[in-house]
Amino acid sequence: MRLRAITHGEDQQAEFMLCKKYPTGNPFSRPIVNIYLTEAEFAVMAKLLGKGTRKRRYPLDFAAMTFALDVFQDHLPGLILCEVEAATEDDLQSIPTLS
Repeated sequence: MRLRAITHGEDQQAEFMLCKKYPTGNPFSRPIVNIYLTEAEFAVMAKLLGKGTRKRRYPLDFAAMTFALDVFQDHLPGLILCEVEAATEDDLQSIPTLS
């Protein structure tokens, strides 16, 4: 589970949520549940023990889709992940790969 404070820009108010991604046997599909929290609820949960992670997310448009490029900071320097959401598994399979 992840406790998240998300800012979409320097002048925007943060969103607070508790997220859980569920594992599946399918590498192309992973259900996720988000519970939106108030700032006060977030503050209470932030007091729980856990390892924090910070990252910057950049949108990357490719093959008529928008990918999320995550560049991690602090204790995970150099880690870069990219993910995309699609309506169907066929849509994911149709993304061209670089060779």
